[in-house]
Order: sequence, then C-alpha cells, then structure tokens
Amino acid sequence: MARLFITPREVDFISDLTKEINKDVIGQKIFYYRVREDLTNSHEVYEEAIDKVFNPPVEIAARVDWDASAVSTNRFGTEQMRTVQVYIHYRDLLDRNLEVREGDYFSYGDIYFEITSNTFTSLIFGQVEYKTGIRIFGKQARKGAINF
Repeated sequence: MARLFITPREVDFISDLTKEINKDVIGQKIFYYRVREDLTNSHEVYEEAIDKVFNPPVEIAARVDWDASAVSTNRFGTEQMRTVQVYIHYRDLLDRNLEVREGDYFSYGDIYFEITSNTFTSLIFGQVEYKTGIRIFGKQARKGAINF
C-alpha cells in the first residue's frame, strides 16, 4: 500500500489496537528471563555456563502456539520434550525497552523454555521500518538449567 495512505499516525493506531487485543482479549503471558552475561561465569574454552545468573522476570503479553510434545525413549526411560512458538507484539517490546535474544529463557505456566531462535513475523503494509511482531521458538529446558 502506498505511503501516501498509511502514515505513521495510522501505523501507531494499528499498533495500539493490536497491543490492546493481545493484553486484554487474548490474555496469555510469558515471563521472560534475561541471562546476565556480565555476572555469569562461563567456561574459557566452550563459552558455556552451568550456573547462570538472571535478571528478575519480566511479564510480557504474548500469543502462545503450543506444539504437541515429542516423546523419546532412552536407557533411562521416556522423556517428553515440548516446543512452543510465542508471538510478541514488537511495539510492546520497544515501549518496555526489551530485546529478546537467543539463549535467554522464558516460562509459560510452570514449564521453562530456552529461546532457540527469534524472527520478525511481518511488516505493516510492506513498510520496512514498521514491524508487527516477533516469533520466538522455545525448546523445553532441562531440569536444573534454570532454578528459581
């Protein structure tokens, strides 16, 4: 659509409406846990940390797409691994000055997930400077990876 007909004022209006629908109508939420890289002791060679330090959780309104859990059997028994896709409104993240990164964690219900990837979903009327949201792929974290 031409930029002549969709101005920043209309984009802000559309963004406010979708943010209100996410918070008041859909009503799903996640708790986002950012890993503090400056306080976490990482391994020198592998650059991995066993005990991570987190910022306090931030509640974010989202739309969660729950996938069926994959069941695998190994020598210790059966194990269910869940994956989810979370859709977060981009403007909400900008207003709260949050940046969602891979490797951080979030909880949905009483299950914790690690963010494996995040991508922008689409643009508003094809205008590259206006993004609609972020899609986050999360894989269930193993017990002990995040403790609260």
